[in-house]
Amino acid sequence: MKVSSHQHNDVSRLPKQPKEPLLNVPFIIVVLIAFCFCLYCISQYFFSHKVYVESLEFFSFIPALFKRDPVALCYTMVSYSFMHSSFKHVALNMVWFLALL
Repeated sequence: MKVSSHQHNDVSRLPKQPKEPLLNVPFIIVVLIAFCFCLYCISQYFFSHKVYVESLEFFSFIPALFKRDPVALCYTMVSYSFMHSSFKHVALNMVWFLALL
């Protein structure tokens, strides 16, 4: 059977290749990055100054307070990693987070 050049160049018969993602980042990392940016935006744009300072005092990692409140050790060891002081701070932390992959 002869194959004409018209049939030979027909790429619609080839199996479709899956599209490669722009960044090969696990979904959980994308979720954590979005969570950090959302927490930063909420704390900066929706909290009053008083509530912002109170949240810093409650969630920040302050070793001197462990003698007074040992339960604080449980949640502040994790919560402080989601606290950021500026957009540049959260952005650079997320870039470093991606670089560790």
